[in-house]
Parts: sequence; C-alpha cells; structure tokens
Amino acid sequence: MATVTDAPTFRLVVMIPTRNRSELAVRGIQSVLESRLENVHVLVSDNSSDRRHKDQLESYCSRID
Repeated sequence: MATVTDAPTFRLVVMIPTRNRSELAVRGIQSVLESRLENVHVLVSDNSSDRRHKDQLESYCSRID
C-alpha cells in the first residue's frame, strides 16, 4: 500500500514569455508570488528587451529562491 511519503513530488512550472512588456511580466510574477502554490518554478523568457525592462525583472531575483 502506498503512503503519502511515497507520492511523487511535483513542481509547477510557470512560463512567462515577454519582450518590452515589463508591466505584464511583473504582473505575472506577482500573481505567482502571491498565490498559495508551493514548489513553483517561474521561467521568464526575455526576448531581446531593452535595459529598463531587464532592470525591472531583475528586481525580483532576490525574492525568488
């Protein structure tokens, strides 16, 4: 009989593709951080954005493990 400790561990992956739309990317990241979800991996694909956009997204790096 399987027990709870035998259950596989799942990770939810949230993919946020973006290009010079930092306000939407930030909104998506905020949504994940404010959720009750555990074991979540956030991937942001920055497709050649300008420096301002990159700076705004990097501000979240310290908040994410």
